[in-house]
Amino acid sequence: MLAELKILGIDYYSVFPDLDGLGMSINNEFYEKFNEAKFWDGLEL
Repeated sequence: MLAELKILGIDYYSVFPDLDGLGMSINNEFYEKFNEAKFWDGLEL
């Protein structure tokens, strides 16, 4: 359901048009891009 809302352009900021909604919207966008990049796969901690 969340993927369908994203396709329609509905995110936290469109539902909650304040700074908290904007922060959640930006956070979710970069979280998805970061996880898709698999940046941490080559690092040994």
